[in-house]
Amino acid sequence: MGVPKRLTVWAVGLMSHRYPQPRTNRGLLSPRTVGLTFAGVAAVLMMSVAGVALLQVAGPQSRLFTETGYTVRGPFLAFFDDNGGLQTFGYPITQAYSLRDDQVVQTFERAHLQLDAGGVSLAPIGLALRLGEVTATVEVAAPFVSFYNDLGGVEQLGMPLGPAREESGLLVQDFERVQLVQDRDGQVRLANLGVVYLSVFPPPASSLSGFGGDVPTLAPPESIHPTVSVANPTVGQGEDQTLFLVIKDDNGDPVPGLRALAVLRHDGGIREVIIPPTDADGFSQVTFRPPDAEPGSQVIVDVHILLGESLWQIETSYFQWW
Repeated sequence: MGVPKRLTVWAVGLMSHRYPQPRTNRGLLSPRTVGLTFAGVAAVLMMSVAGVALLQVAGPQSRLFTETGYTVRGPFLAFFDDNGGLQTFGYPITQAYSLRDDQVVQTFERAHLQLDAGGVSLAPIGLALRLGEVTATVEVAAPFVSFYNDLGGVEQLGMPLGPAREESGLLVQDFERVQLVQDRDGQVRLANLGVVYLSVFPPPASSLSGFGGDVPTLAPPESIHPTVSVANPTVGQGEDQTLFLVIKDDNGDPVPGLRALAVLRHDGGIREVIIPPTDADGFSQVTFRPPDAEPGSQVIVDVHILLGESLWQIETSYFQWW
């Protein structure tokens, strides 16, 4: 992949109610306890009319696989490359397409990938194909443990759906999102579960769009210009916070219906807040109870916006107070 496209949007009116904008220079700040007095925090906030880094996490970068005739783009391509590529997932056997809930998916020989505002993950096709049920007492078979852990374990592949079994001289075990198989030579790989899933759940005809053909696809994503802010530069313990999101296109027109996810990062960990889809004015807001951050610490609010096969990211922040 190439260097991610990075734009800069300048915040104004730091202390205004509608678009308050704390300091958010991406890469310069990290969640940490700053140990400031109230006067110190106020001084930092008053001086922090600064650039908000807008990062296109994965945009129109693409790769055509001539073996099957399908293209992998953006976040799907990044996830594909970061997790073993062809050796892990096999070739793409559909283009990316949208489901009725606006989720974007793409099927490969050995897996079915799904994209939402939180990023790309493996879809639970083992459950969809009813290969078994999650049982806490079932363990990953010993020959699969190393491969399973290397690919992210339970977080990436899900729980086992049953014990390992022999099929035609091969050792097989089903999981929520994949099926693992050990070949006769002892090598472990993902089974071609994506092929099975596609035969049972073909892409809906209503999703056909873009470049034409028998399989749905998406047109390359357009650029967006989001603005994110919080209502309160500082939040006391037990007080609510409100996040505002405004999204416009290159012409300055509002972009309705975009989904977003806010990831709050602080010393104590990470918390996710789902942002409702933008309305006809390209506006959305969500009120939430902030996480239990240490008093005096900065909470980074990392907003992920899904636009077709493109995932955009923008940050703001606020300080947790006593």
